[in-house]
Amino acid sequence: MSVTRNYACPVCEGSDPRCYVCQGRGVISEAAAEALEASEQERADIEGVWEDAFDDGGPL
Repeated sequence: MSVTRNYACPVCEGSDPRCYVCQGRGVISEAAAEALEASEQERADIEGVWEDAFDDGGPL
C-alpha cells in the first residue's frame, strides 16, 4: 500500500475556496506539487530565453 503525501497549497495556503490549484481544499497531492514545480521551472526557463533575446536587442 502506497502512502500519498499532501502538501499545503503554495498558491492560497488554504485561504481561498475558489483557488485554481487546490480547488479550495487547502492541500495538493505530491504529484500535483511536483507538476506545479516543473511548470514553474519551465516558465522561468522561457522567461530567461525572452530576457536573453531582448538583452541582445530584440527577439529576432
